[in-house]
Amino acid sequence: MSKKSTNIQLLPSELLVDIIKAIKFTPSSFTNKTLHMLIKDRTEWSKYATKLMNCSSIIYTFVGNTFLEFKKMDKERAITGGKDGIPPAKRTRYDFTGCSSNIEPSEFNEIIVNQRKFFKTGDTRELSFRKEQLQKLRGMIERNGGRITEAVYKDLDLNKESIMEMDVRGSLEIIDLCLENLENWAKPEKFAINKPDELEMGYEPEGVVLVIGAWNYPSMLVIQSAALAIAAGNTVVIKPSEVTADTSHLIKVLFEETFPKDLIAVIEGAIEETKILNERFDHIFYTGSSNMGKVVMLAAAEYLTPVTLELNGK
Repeated sequence: MSKKSTNIQLLPSELLVDIIKAIKFTPSSFTNKTLHMLIKDRTEWSKYATKLMNCSSIIYTFVGNTFLEFKKMDKERAITGGKDGIPPAKRTRYDFTGCSSNIEPSEFNEIIVNQRKFFKTGDTRELSFRKEQLQKLRGMIERNGGRITEAVYKDLDLNKESIMEMDVRGSLEIIDLCLENLENWAKPEKFAINKPDELEMGYEPEGVVLVIGAWNYPSMLVIQSAALAIAAGNTVVIKPSEVTADTSHLIKVLFEETFPKDLIAVIEGAIEETKILNERFDHIFYTGSSNMGKVVMLAAAEYLTPVTLELNGK
C-alpha cells in the first residue's frame, strides 16, 4: 500500500511527529470525509483529530507501517486556516485558533446554571409552553431544510435526498409525534392497589438535559433528542459532533436564532466531552462508541444522573 504525500505542508512538522507517536496498530475505519488511521486510544487521539478536521485539507503520510489519511473538502477553509485567516502551517504548536471550541469552561458552567434557574421558574412544566417550543422547532426545520441538507452533504458527502429524508423529514415526524401525543403522555396514570386505596402516578420533567451527538447523523440525532427533551418539559444543552463542522455550526446558528440559551444552548467546537461531563446534568443522551459510553456512565454515576445511550449503532 502506498500513497502520494499531498498537502503535508498544511501542518507543522512538530505536530505531525506528535500525531505519529500517538498512532499504533489497531485498525479503525470511518467513512467518507473523515479519517482512516491506526490508533492507540481513540479518546486521546480525538483531541488532535477533531481539531485537524476543521483546519486541514488532505493529508496522506506513511511512517513505517502506519498510515494516516485525513480529508476535509472545504478547501477554502484549509487554505485560509479558518476564521482567523492564519494558514495552519503558520500556527504555533498546538495553536488552532479559529478551530477550537467557541466557549470556555466557565461560560459553559454559566449556561447550565442559568438553564437550571429557568427550569425552576416552572415555565417548562406547562404543556402550552412545551407545544409552543415544539412548534418553533418545527418551523425552524421547515424553513431551513435545504440549509441542513447542504451542511450535512458538505460534511459527509451523502446523497442529498437521503439526508432530506432522514435529517429533515425524520425530525419533523418526531416533532409531530410529540405534538400529537403530548397531552396523553403527560396525563397521570392510575393504578388499583389494595381497596379502597388508589394510586396515581404523574410524570415530572427532569431538569437540564445534555445531548451529545455523533458525526454519522450530525443533525438528526441532536434535533430529535432535543425535541423529546423539550416535549418532556426540560431545558437542553446540545453538543454536536465537532467532526462535522459545517453541520455543527449551522445547528448552533439556527438554535440561537430560534431559542434563548436559557432553554436550549448549543456548544460548538472541540471542547472535550469529559470536560462537559464534569458538570451536573439531570439526564444525558449520548450516541457514540461503547468506550465513551462507559465514560458517560461513570461521570453520570457521580450524581446518579440517568442516561440514555445508543452505542455502536445499536
